[in-house]
Amino acid sequence: MGGTLVVSKADKLFPEWRGILEGIGFSDVVFTQRGGGGLYARIEETRPKIVIVGSKFYGLSTPYMMLELLKEFPGQYVAVVNRQDFPDELGMSFIENGVKSYVNMMEGMEELYRGLGVVKNRGVFVSEGVGKCIDTRRGCSPPARLLTAREKEVLKLSCRGLTEEQMARRLRISRGTVIKHRMRVYACLNVHNGAQLLRAALTTGLVKMSELDDYGGDLGNR
Repeated sequence: MGGTLVVSKADKLFPEWRGILEGIGFSDVVFTQRGGGGLYARIEETRPKIVIVGSKFYGLSTPYMMLELLKEFPGQYVAVVNRQDFPDELGMSFIENGVKSYVNMMEGMEELYRGLGVVKNRGVFVSEGVGKCIDTRRGCSPPARLLTAREKEVLKLSCRGLTEEQMARRLRISRGTVIKHRMRVYACLNVHNGAQLLRAALTTGLVKMSELDDYGGDLGNR
């Protein structure tokens, strides 16, 4: 209880990361490869003082997933560590969604150790690249939020391949309203195209594979 929970699928790196974290002074370091409900159960079980997650495209953590996690565990200290080529623009979304620190290993080992030193004390650390994105972003949008019922409908129809016109007819709303909902869905999930949207929807559980069984079946006029 009260230690450090590390969330990552890279189990082969667990011994190396244990050595790094314990060398810095992190206590009671435990690891998990679980995501979603499994991760929540692990947090309930271990009651960690610090949660460290690895950033990865639609892996165990996305900005939207962290938003949901922090809604489930308000006040939980969460830090993200990037160890690959993850865009700073998306890294910024973690901070916007409530993550306290973002450490970028790609900016060098000195930066990694400096950032983890701050994380150990539950401080706020933002990598230089993400910090620049935050400082220079014009008209910074509000943090992502949970989707509304209507936005979830638009998300599912988008993942099934319906056009804006088809969605408008199906939902009995205007095409302009569909476009507005889609823009909000993209912003909430921190994605930029249809392929990313589909992967994010499936990974977060907002859309189930069974709901895509008739993918393409709605491409005609219905």
